[in-house]
Amino acid sequence: MLRATYIPEVLASLLFAFIVSLYFTRASMWLARRFGIVAHPNARASHTIPTPRLGGLGIAAAFFLHVLFLDLRGIFPPSPLKTAILVGGTWAFVGGLLDDIFQLSPRWKFLFQIAAAGTLVVTGFWILPQPFREWLLGRGFHPSIVAAAAIAFTFLFVIFFMNAYNFMDGMDGQAASFGSLASLALALPSAVFVRNGSERDILVLGTLAGALFGFLLFNLPTVPPHRKTFMGDCGSQFVGYLLAVMCLTREYSTPDIFNFWSAVIVLSPFMWDVVYTLVRRLLRHENIFQAHRTHLYQRLLVAGWSHAEVLAVNFALWGACFVLAQLHGRWLRHGREHWLWVVGCLNVLLLLSYTLFVLIVERSAQKRVATT
Repeated sequence: MLRATYIPEVLASLLFAFIVSLYFTRASMWLARRFGIVAHPNARASHTIPTPRLGGLGIAAAFFLHVLFLDLRGIFPPSPLKTAILVGGTWAFVGGLLDDIFQLSPRWKFLFQIAAAGTLVVTGFWILPQPFREWLLGRGFHPSIVAAAAIAFTFLFVIFFMNAYNFMDGMDGQAASFGSLASLALALPSAVFVRNGSERDILVLGTLAGALFGFLLFNLPTVPPHRKTFMGDCGSQFVGYLLAVMCLTREYSTPDIFNFWSAVIVLSPFMWDVVYTLVRRLLRHENIFQAHRTHLYQRLLVAGWSHAEVLAVNFALWGACFVLAQLHGRWLRHGREHWLWVVGCLNVLLLLSYTLFVLIVERSAQKRVATT
């Protein structure tokens, strides 16, 4: 169990980041208005007035300042994970910030994502999860080939999830709510089953959750428009990178109690929405690089649902996935491999059910419009 002497540090991490995030998020709103870094209403947008989009500055500032505070206290000593988080996170944040200010071309945005993902690889964190690793080794592939495959997998996963998180940041409260709750879901196994180094995982994820909770007070659907802010690319790229890193590093810190696939179940709602939407647009021969409003959550909005209603449905979906992830970790700890497949199948069934629900709501809305 989590050592009693460590509980205050965990709570302090969340509270410290929450308070600092409140202050810097408010400051970011002033800066955004002062320099015109705002999101203007358009055909795809759901907001009605120009809204600041530098909220990620508050999230990143709270996170980095608390990591510095932990470092000064000797609680978070130098390590490859710390380097990956600080250096890679900086690349992700700076790339997103420059995009918020200057509207970078996709090529430049991709270069910053490459730099962030490359930092994780250079620090020595790369994985090829089972059964892929076992399959390659079982067929006699040289270890160097397996290592190259692991590097490629890690690289692509980080870039994919950074973009996925960014794509899903299109509705009040959604990205920050998911990020904060996913952070806590990823931290829970490390808190219950403390291992060597898992304390750092708890602090990192607790700090990220606290920073996102602070930002949420300015981003929930219930916040008046004139007091609202968006996290922008500087926030979505930064948070997406950190969640991808903490998902991948489960194979290093908690491989036998909560592994990569357990973490993937936590992140699966965002991953599924992006993959489903991409495949659907490809099959319909649509330009996948053109802006759109066809993500599953956006289709509920188009069908007439409010932000709060869509967020409530998503909370139910996320909660179910988080429970399945903890069950996956439980069966992993007990060596019940067949139950791992059952949980995985339940996760897929849950995501398919959510998709069917969206299609039914969408069809009902179209019928109402046709009859009026």
